[in-house]
Amino acid sequence: MRKILCSLTALGFLSGIAAAHPSDGEQTTAHFLANEGVMIVDGETKILFDPLFRHDYANYQNLPDDIRVKLFAGEAPYDGVDVVFISHAHGDHFTASEVNDYLAAQPQVLLVAPAQAVAMLRQGAGWEASFQDRITVMAPEYEGEPISFAHVVVTEDAGTKEESITASAVRIPHAGGARMKDVENIVYRVTLNEGATIMHFGDAAPEREAHAPQADFYQKIRTHMAFVPDWFFATLGGEATREMLNADKTVGIHVQVVVPQGLIESGEDYFSKPGETRAIIYGNPN
Repeated sequence: MRKILCSLTALGFLSGIAAAHPSDGEQTTAHFLANEGVMIVDGETKILFDPLFRHDYANYQNLPDDIRVKLFAGEAPYDGVDVVFISHAHGDHFTASEVNDYLAAQPQVLLVAPAQAVAMLRQGAGWEASFQDRITVMAPEYEGEPISFAHVVVTEDAGTKEESITASAVRIPHAGGARMKDVENIVYRVTLNEGATIMHFGDAAPEREAHAPQADFYQKIRTHMAFVPDWFFATLGGEATREMLNADKTVGIHVQVVVPQGLIESGEDYFSKPGETRAIIYGNPN
């Protein structure tokens, strides 16, 4: 089924969109790529977080070559991607030339990224001016109001329901204190087809005071699965993290190649093997 893409647009709410929930036998699924790279699949709707980067800093996992090849070729399960979200412009999350090449290879894909990353794209190898029309720049301020936006995919088949992606973004300080204060670390909350809601935290600081300004934002909508850097578990513990973020489930990301023993012993869930998946449960399971 070929898709006709509609651009991301700012909004207060999305109305009049028919929900394209997965049909019987399908489910919303998270697929791990590497480090903080995650793909979320809901029926034919697919989004990526921090998928393309080239630096592991001798500590974290780089994207495996076989996954990279399939991403660029648009081969299953990485075919039909709708939107790529970038959390911040550090080399273990984002490489400008890689993202530019991906946008060229997959012309249906839209990009959501902080201003710092977009500036690097424009200066990077492979940049094309036509990409600009497919990019939504995220520039929220600390303690500022969330930026909300929507994306609608209309299929060419008569009678087929539209797919919808609604999202909000806030800026949470990057872990590391004052030396990281200028990094635009963007936290995204995304709902697919009026069903599963997920959050991706980039390299957010785990301390409660970093999140206090967005307490109302977290509590407004229940998150079904939150992807948090594993240091949240070491600092707050899993239950406290889920309570603070108003999340049913948390999955640790940004896990070192050699998984810390404390994380293993914590009993918390985390991604560490590229290609592994998690089911995202929402609604009434009965």
